[in-house]
Amino acid sequence: MNETDALLRLKAGRVIYAIRKFHNYGQVELAKEFNVSQSNVSKIESGLLAPDLRLWMDLTRAFKVRDPYCFYYGTAEIENIPQLSKVGKSFYKSVGFKIPKNYISEPLVTSRKIRPFIDVFETTYAKAWNEFLSETNIPAGIFDILNFPIPSLMVKDLADFIQKNASKLDFTKDLNLMSQTNHGLLFEDYASASTPFNLLKYFVHKQKDYGIDVEYSIAEEKEHESAINVHISPQLLNIFSKKDLATNKFFNFSAQYPMLLMKSKESNAKSPGPGKVRMQETSDSSWKMSYV
Repeated sequence: MNETDALLRLKAGRVIYAIRKFHNYGQVELAKEFNVSQSNVSKIESGLLAPDLRLWMDLTRAFKVRDPYCFYYGTAEIENIPQLSKVGKSFYKSVGFKIPKNYISEPLVTSRKIRPFIDVFETTYAKAWNEFLSETNIPAGIFDILNFPIPSLMVKDLADFIQKNASKLDFTKDLNLMSQTNHGLLFEDYASASTPFNLLKYFVHKQKDYGIDVEYSIAEEKEHESAINVHISPQLLNIFSKKDLATNKFFNFSAQYPMLLMKSKESNAKSPGPGKVRMQETSDSSWKMSYV
């Protein structure tokens, strides 16, 4: 078995674990319903055994996974999760993941917005990350479902963790933004965008699939400059002061996300000179951000 096969098994296993937990199935229940042994379910979720094609297709169809080919990138999107604006606190009681009561609050972002940090956490900060998950009882599987709504109080603790452990993190070098793992079905349009501005327009159109922590709107496009307006949402200001937002690593990343995505695409394409992100404050809760 080569390394690629082993990696695909791990990715498929993570997806199956996440969608099983989301739908509140135990391994024994899933095994009975899909006519496999519990030991094989355990091996599949651990990446020791590859699911056969029929089992994989049956699982993704039954659990309403949007992309049956998501085993190639190891994250999933589930059809019956409502948009952020329509998610209430009762949502967290309806899913199989056990969200701690102290985190139950209105959602602020989806896992898609957090996802670029996960690979870094699991490698560079593995010990600190696992300790954080253990201390907070946050179920790790939620980060493998890209459209899972993350409650605002959980976002606050995640942002504090990032601030504490990732002070030396370089957004453009350490975070792989141009990865289908982070974007799922949205990735194809980013990868095929013919210009940085086209990528920017597509992201702004799809921004609510990432979060409602900030609101983006197209400002202008000049010959060598693309610009957007960035407005902090009231929901975000409810849990963070403006002063804290200005210094917090995650929210700096969150505000700059579309511009960093453009820069990451140029870097991956080995552009002779990836652009720079510039920020200009325009009001108490708004910035104009340019990519030049």
